[in-house]
Amino acid sequence: MPEALLHKISAERIDLENPFLPPFFYQQQKAYTFCLQFIKDKSILEIGSGSGYGTYRLAKVAKNVLGIDSDEIVIKKSKEKYKINNLKFACSRIEDFKADNKFDCVIALQVFEHIEKPELFLNKIVSVIAKDGFLIISTPNGQTQSYNENPYHYKEYFFGELKTIFSEYFKEVEFCGLLGDSKVMKFEEMRREHILNILRMDSFNLRKFIPRRIKQLIFDSIAFLNRVMYQRKNTKSNGKILEDNYKIIKGNVPNAIDIIAICRYLK
Repeated sequence: MPEALLHKISAERIDLENPFLPPFFYQQQKAYTFCLQFIKDKSILEIGSGSGYGTYRLAKVAKNVLGIDSDEIVIKKSKEKYKINNLKFACSRIEDFKADNKFDCVIALQVFEHIEKPELFLNKIVSVIAKDGFLIISTPNGQTQSYNENPYHYKEYFFGELKTIFSEYFKEVEFCGLLGDSKVMKFEEMRREHILNILRMDSFNLRKFIPRRIKQLIFDSIAFLNRVMYQRKNTKSNGKILEDNYKIIKGNVPNAIDIIAICRYLK
């Protein structure tokens, strides 16, 4: 399958050019909006900048922003589309990233669950954060999101697990939960039931023998079809889920869709 097509149907890559923007896109934009309050006039490193739209939003507030991503295609598109003086993009994994300077804030939204070795990831992050800098991470809540067996994820975490991990590197760790209104929760319930119905078809758990890359292609195809169906069912604006349908509240929120952690003061 051509790589350009894979990007269009990928469950993990979404941008404004996609005609089937799912609720997840607006869910993530809510997280970007949340970050804006922390970054005014600061130097920012965003890990996993993806399509670059969120990174561009950060640059409107921050002193300067560098977005890095391991995907050459999205980095090339981001460089072509978002050209402002205080915004740069580079193709790199964080583990291989070489910084010329320290950053006031590192932001990684929906990235941590993709990391196979969290200790290498966090060691690299703390090495590029300024003395009084901080880290903002968002990641799916394992308590509510692990059911879908996302083959792109190595692990979905619980609040307690993240507290233990991040406290090894930071003196202060504050949590928030991203939730949705009744419209979002109805969508989440429908999505959950649809996925569980598919998984129930594999009563002998034969999927554990399928190579990870094949699982990803199947997952992408199902996610793409779900987007098309969602778009067709919600052609009117009042039926669509947008950023305002999400909210972020402080504390350990067991029923949150995503966990957001603000980590301060390096140990």
